[in-house]
Amino acid sequence: LLDGFGNPLRHQDWGYISDKDQLAVPSLMVDTWYDYGVGYSVQLNQKIADSGVPNHLLIAPGTHCDTGGPFAYGFVGDVPVAQSGSLDFDQIYLNFMNHHLRGDKNFELPAFQAYLLKEDRWLKTEQWPPASAEEQTFYLDGTALLAAKNDGKSQRSFLSDPMSPVPTLGGAICCTGDPQSRSGPLHQNGIEGRDDLLVYTSDPLQNVLRIVGSVSAKLFVSTDVPDTDIVVRLTDVAPDGTSTMIQEGALRLRYRDGFANPVMMDSGVIYEFEVKLRDIAYSIAQGHRLRAHIAGSSFPGLARNLNGGGDPNRETEPFIANIRVHSGQEQPSSITVFTLPE
Repeated sequence: LLDGFGNPLRHQDWGYISDKDQLAVPSLMVDTWYDYGVGYSVQLNQKIADSGVPNHLLIAPGTHCDTGGPFAYGFVGDVPVAQSGSLDFDQIYLNFMNHHLRGDKNFELPAFQAYLLKEDRWLKTEQWPPASAEEQTFYLDGTALLAAKNDGKSQRSFLSDPMSPVPTLGGAICCTGDPQSRSGPLHQNGIEGRDDLLVYTSDPLQNVLRIVGSVSAKLFVSTDVPDTDIVVRLTDVAPDGTSTMIQEGALRLRYRDGFANPVMMDSGVIYEFEVKLRDIAYSIAQGHRLRAHIAGSSFPGLARNLNGGGDPNRETEPFIANIRVHSGQEQPSSITVFTLPE
């Protein structure tokens, strides 16, 4: 992007909050699990907390610009939402303002209040993820998601063609102008048979798995193009095979070392990097399975990468990327979540 004088605009020129900023105003932020910025809301809330001022973050089960809608509809995406869980958001806003502007002492709100999908209850906690949450890692192995690292090694590959991208099915999309474009946690079975999408599935869960907090994927990948995209998605697979999105994230691999340091890839070299998925609070029932997707695109939710390594705003020639995902003892590709016990 350029300014009015033709000079490049840097990220810091936009006035976003940086690590050097200190905040002094009490805050109440309200977001939803399927808003594209929910992860940034969590980071900003932590920044405010670090500044030592009162702060509150409330995360509802909705989509972008639709905080209370799921309680009225009875669902978000393809996931049911109990209407009984609805909050009087206007009253919460008013109470917050009265407390800080008028000195009203009758105000109670935790630092975090987050809706736990599939259990239809609000989690109230003073930190995120909750103090009782524990990290749990699932390792990619063949077509499986394993709770323990495998001693061997395996690899799977797929071709990512920007002229035939994996279609977007739900997630944190908004404002497309297309009435057929639905957002939120949708069923993913319609894309799981594609050759350009890898699927890894766990055994049936012996206990309820409550995922609460950030989700990340550590991947070891090689390819034959200088740049490509990796899309990672978690789904909840019911006993009847229905695969419902939990959360997703993506990374353009030239930015694997950060947006300030774009670096192209060498053909055939294995690179280790992290893909951050958006935060979530979602309960997977006993007997269901956890599934991970790995793909090279999600269009039109994400702009296509033409895979040539050129200027994303100007390149026109598409290249098919041969993407290889490595796993095992030496390249332990994995998914890490925070889980909440009973």
